[in-house]
Amino acid sequence: RSENIISRTCIFYLPSDVMPESRNFRQAYRDPLKGLEKYYGSITNRKGLVWMEAGLNKVAKIFSAATIGLDSYLVEVEVDIGTGLPSFTIVGLPDKAIDESKERIRAAIKNSNVEFPNHRLTINLAPADMKKEGPSFDLPMAVGILVAGEQIENLDEFKKSLFVGELSLNGELRHVNGILPVTIFAVQNGYERIYLPEENAYEASLVKGIEVMPAKSFRELIKHLRGEAIINSYHVARHTCQGQEEVNPEFDFAYIAGQEQAKRAL
Repeated sequence: RSENIISRTCIFYLPSDVMPESRNFRQAYRDPLKGLEKYYGSITNRKGLVWMEAGLNKVAKIFSAATIGLDSYLVEVEVDIGTGLPSFTIVGLPDKAIDESKERIRAAIKNSNVEFPNHRLTINLAPADMKKEGPSFDLPMAVGILVAGEQIENLDEFKKSLFVGELSLNGELRHVNGILPVTIFAVQNGYERIYLPEENAYEASLVKGIEVMPAKSFRELIKHLRGEAIINSYHVARHTCQGQEEVNPEFDFAYIAGQEQAKRAL
């Protein structure tokens, strides 16, 4: 068997009555083209040549953010669902926690009553030269998979939203660190809303000028994005802290010139 890639067409030279040797295609021993069609799309047989139209890949882009120290930077989560044998690859300098997110995302999607794509799945965390750490990219990657698979419509609001959150195996959203600098970054760069775990809602709401959208589970977020059940934005009274009384100190660090390291330590 030989293979040539011309445009988006794969050409396999094989008799129509011979089954491919690959273990993944053994189920097609009665009809060798049927097994190939499952992975490569439409097939026509032209005088002993098997033509498989691969079609266009489906790509989605979801925005998130990562934190270095007290500063945050934009991370574009690009999701590509292509033709070929099922696989799941994450690129863009992910750490071990992100690499392990493949199993969390797979289980969370299936347990949220939506389909995980049975195709070649590639996720890129851009910029690719910056190290990405932590499980906070679980949520944007899962949303991107559903958008690329056309299970969620590619809404215009995605361009104005950030997604941050860790997924559990049953689809619940868990608390993540660094929400405050991420929210400040979102406001400074013109984003209108941030989707995050419910446990992080109060911390994010301390920043003015952005709509905080908390979700208990991935299933709840899916229903919101589909317009089936709207998530209400989170609001809290300003200038107060949970469980604490408002404090009016006699002195303020703003009155102290210099001593930046000491003020930061305190």
